Amino acid sequence: MKKIIAVLVLAAITLQVMAQNSRNPDLTLDMNFSPADGLASSLTIGSEAEYNRIGTPPPYNPNFPLLTNYLEIWISLPSMPDNAWVLEKTGNGNLTPVMEITNLFGNSDLGFYYYYQPYILTETQIHSLVEGDWYVKVDFGGSNYISNLAPQYQIANGPTPVINFQTPIYEQFYNGGLTVFIAKNNRNAKVVMDASQSSDPFYLPMKYSWSIFDGDYSGAHTILYTNTDAVVTYTFSLGFHGLYLQVDDAFARGRTMLPAVEIITPGQAVNEVIQGAQYLPLPENQTQFLVGILSRAQALFDRGDIIQGCFELKHFIRKTESMHIQGYVDDNMIQCSKRIMAVLGFPIESEVITF
Repeated sequence: MKKIIAVLVLAAITLQVMAQNSRNPDLTLDMNFSPADGLASSLTIGSEAEYNRIGTPPPYNPNFPLLTNYLEIWISLPSMPDNAWVLEKTGNGNLTPVMEITNLFGNSDLGFYYYYQPYILTETQIHSLVEGDWYVKVDFGGSNYISNLAPQYQIANGPTPVINFQTPIYEQFYNGGLTVFIAKNNRNAKVVMDASQSSDPFYLPMKYSWSIFDGDYSGAHTILYTNTDAVVTYTFSLGFHGLYLQVDDAFARGRTMLPAVEIITPGQAVNEVIQGAQYLPLPENQTQFLVGILSRAQALFDRGDIIQGCFELKHFIRKTESMHIQGYVDDNMIQCSKRIMAVLGFPIESEVITF
């Protein structure tokens, strides 16, 4: 029980950290303007720039604008500007225009002017931006001013890791913080973990770093396995194990995933059903009858007889489905039995299984 509580606390902390990170801009861009025409100037130009990946809106709201790969530029000026441009450094070192900045606000009566302009970037433009090849040029007061859009990677959001388990899952809790697998041989379970669906805000190639720990995160642990592939396979022994996944790109470090894995035997899985069956609102003889079926299944599984154990579970399901319709048996026990059979590869009559 102590291990399960530790996993719960860890999952809550991880989710809070991820929620905080998701509110940060994907990339902050520093702009420090200086005269580009060689004329001395002590003017200070206020400026801000951020690149953000804005999520796709729900499909049921077609009037909501689709904004992704969103660059925002804000420039404050002390006098009326002549023009402003975003430039890109090419391979020969020349600066070529990418887009004109045209959203100008303010007037002489107010005593200030400022540009504010958003852009939707292409994947090629994003790569150029994160490599530091973009500049902003502003002409006003008879002088030209230029600044590099300097990426600040230390506060940038890197890739978002995703783990998809290709091995059949028995149960999953706490928003993926704990995933349970069944060891068919009562000793271990081979689990395939796929991180290839992780995403990068800059569409850059990603690097993967996996670690597997012995036990949970409640105390000292030993690293059992490391890997740098997108898809990894590991044979877990019975009990709790910690996972660590870090996905990075060439510029920014991604968020960390710290889920946990628990490996149980088929008999342990059946024991959960037995505990529920013992508290059914049924006459004692009916309860003992159902518990007897489950106990036989548990004993068969403990001996390694998967097929006969699943037949006993199938017998239990048939006996309890009519009781469920009458309101005596919780559907969760039936679904739990079906999940055990499905994970063990035993065919079941109903295709509706709640995982």
